[in-house]
Amino acid sequence: MSERAAAWHARDLDAQQWLLIGSGVLTAAGLGLAGQAAALLFTAAQTAVLGGLLMHALRGRTGWRSAEFVVVASWFLLFTVPCWLYALDPALLDQGSSARATLIVNIALYGYALGLLPWRSSGPPVEGRLAVVPVQPRTRVLTAWWMLGFAALAALLLRHGNPLEYLSHLDRSAALNLGAFYLVALALTMRFSVLAWAAARWSSGERLEPLAVALVIAGTILIGLTGGRLFVAIAIADFLLLYVLVRRPIPLKRLLPYAVAAGLLIVFGIGTLKRYQGYNATHPESQVGIVEYVTDRAPGELASAYANNYVDTIRLVAIADRLVPRQAAWEGERVLLEMAVKPLPRSIRPEIDRQPVLARELSPSDDYVYAVPLVATSFLAGGLLVVMLVSGALGVFVRSLDRWLVSDALSAQRAVVFVVAAVSVPSLLRAGLPGGVVVLVGDVVGMWVVARTGLQRPADA
Repeated sequence: MSERAAAWHARDLDAQQWLLIGSGVLTAAGLGLAGQAAALLFTAAQTAVLGGLLMHALRGRTGWRSAEFVVVASWFLLFTVPCWLYALDPALLDQGSSARATLIVNIALYGYALGLLPWRSSGPPVEGRLAVVPVQPRTRVLTAWWMLGFAALAALLLRHGNPLEYLSHLDRSAALNLGAFYLVALALTMRFSVLAWAAARWSSGERLEPLAVALVIAGTILIGLTGGRLFVAIAIADFLLLYVLVRRPIPLKRLLPYAVAAGLLIVFGIGTLKRYQGYNATHPESQVGIVEYVTDRAPGELASAYANNYVDTIRLVAIADRLVPRQAAWEGERVLLEMAVKPLPRSIRPEIDRQPVLARELSPSDDYVYAVPLVATSFLAGGLLVVMLVSGALGVFVRSLDRWLVSDALSAQRAVVFVVAAVSVPSLLRAGLPGGVVVLVGDVVGMWVVARTGLQRPADA
């Protein structure tokens, strides 16, 4: 390491220490206050810790091209932004206390940071692309996987009759997809097949051929038709992370404006369309056009929509804090049982009864269930200690992923599985236990199967 790099490294360590000290001071001050003042201090403390974790991720061996960075970026969008919105405008939160919810999230973030501590980066930074063992695509096999995913998506759209009817009710996409987990999982093979194809070409220093590019674009658009903004964001992040790891590194500052623009389009563009459909469905007597809704109604609802609809993580943490242990008992055993039976088809899956007060708050109707975030499901399971333990385990998992990425003899198959695992961590943060775990495991297993069957070493061709 050069003297200049060593100086920057030492400066980063000093900055991280000051951020952690500042976070502790802000948290201590917040504990002595209540209401909006406490919420503001706790949110500032969370931001300081997240800044320290960002610096830690950027000075790792692969810099921003890491699972650590993915978690920091996801945490900021899923938790920190809503915390600031509630702290600045307490009237946005109609459930519980934003200060208490923010403090619970902060404790989870401290646990995650502790999970990273036992693992230290070793070796020089990887400045260029990763040295991976190249592979070749089995074109027919990967195309067959893509067609299987397309067939599953078609079956998903046809479950409720005319596909146009499905697309005209994207505001109810979660309800429409209820009970169709295996169809959704199979539909994602469109994503896995083209991702494996890209890994093969890029690992050999080649460009994607036109057919693969066409399948990438078509698959992303088709998955977006389900109304799942997270699916679209994950698909884009998959290809971006894989590209900068095995094809050509791109500086973060160059990508950031495009990433922000794409994020705004995915979150607010698709989100506004879904809310427009929902508004007309609940106000049949006063139908409005899409242009009128976007220009007159949507702008004034953006902050509330983001915090309470698009990313309702803090709201759900506040609900969990309000209910347990005051009105309901801890759910520890139930969470473990539900995790054990979750992968089973719904037709044979035994029902794990939930306490009525929790079922009423977290399942507003028979066909709709909130995606309760990891922090909230951990809190429901056993309180702050479980929040710390689960978040610490997440930290160990993320750091292990990054160590695995820079291990010797990395193959293109392992690289693409790493990418899917890293980019699926936000699903775990968003959907919690057991839903997020099932999604993460399903993505990793699905990607491994497709890569194992659809890629081959050049000598085996």
